Amino acid sequence: MLKEFKRLVVGLTVKDEGAALDVLETLSKLSKTVELDKTYWVSEWSWTPISDGIYSYEEHLRNSKVNNNITAYYTDKNYRTYFPWDIYETKEECDLACKLKNSFGYDWDIGLGKFIRMNDLSVKQI
Repeated sequence: MLKEFKRLVVGLTVKDEGAALDVLETLSKLSKTVELDKTYWVSEWSWTPISDGIYSYEEHLRNSKVNNNITAYYTDKNYRTYFPWDIYETKEECDLACKLKNSFGYDWDIGLGKFIRMNDLSVKQI
């Protein structure tokens, strides 16, 4: 999945909210096995208020939900929604995903929020 993610992002000439949504829609059609009750590296918006951007964090995934044939994962300890393209076995892979997402600036996170709402996959709806 990371290889396809990189191919999609590197080929873009414009990286805005619309492009982010297009990438998310394409990635949502790919499959990847993610086990529950396991700790992974996830790429997500910074938890530190003075540090904008997407970084790698370790999280233990405990729950999942499928809607519109899209699987979302949750920790049950925060209000974050994770998708297969957010979840990696190694920090190095996760760091590359962060770099790809950060190339959109704030537009990746804005697009992600819309994608979550459009597909009814918010953590509050488990």
